[in-house]
Amino acid sequence: MKVATGVPTYMPGPEFFYKMGLCDLFIFQDDVQFKEEHAKAAIKTPRGRMVLKVPVRQKKAKLHEVEIAGDLWRGQHWNALSMAYRGCKYHEILSEFWNFYGPRSWDNLARLNIKIAKFTKNVLGWNLVKFARATELDSGDGTTLRQWIKDHDGILIRLRFQAQEYRQLHGKFSPNLSFMDFLFNCGGRGKYDPRTFFGGQ
Repeated sequence: MKVATGVPTYMPGPEFFYKMGLCDLFIFQDDVQFKEEHAKAAIKTPRGRMVLKVPVRQKKAKLHEVEIAGDLWRGQHWNALSMAYRGCKYHEILSEFWNFYGPRSWDNLARLNIKIAKFTKNVLGWNLVKFARATELDSGDGTTLRQWIKDHDGILIRLRFQAQEYRQLHGKFSPNLSFMDFLFNCGGRGKYDPRTFFGGQ
């Protein structure tokens, strides 16, 4: 069993999904100490790069404990996304994302980030990947995540990643954006093999 791990950040970048697409089991490391980057995502607008940030109530906590502050940010983020990607080729994915993301209220950052990652996996059509959360695997006996993987006959995959350019709106290519930028511009639905189009080795 090939296993990959990753910290669930807000609308993560291509490297996160490159690892996910090559494993049998993906473990969300939601037991790490919260960092500001876990609540941020970058998109590309006509005016350049924009960073969206989910407001949180506490910062000195584990990621799975972090609560989201209020609901105003959802409308603000959606307005930014809809303005930035209104001319994108795969507008139906943008609409799907809003139908999934917009109507509901989110109170926990890790839960939001993991749900977005699962939404993205489904849009890509990678239906064989299974998921677990590190907090669900913690037995309380001090067993590390690495030991848990070994005890369950898992092989932790380690990969080098080099982003490749793809078609974007608004001028020359900008790296290190949310993977949503790729989906809205290039699509999903089983069109892409993670072993080839992400540029990993």
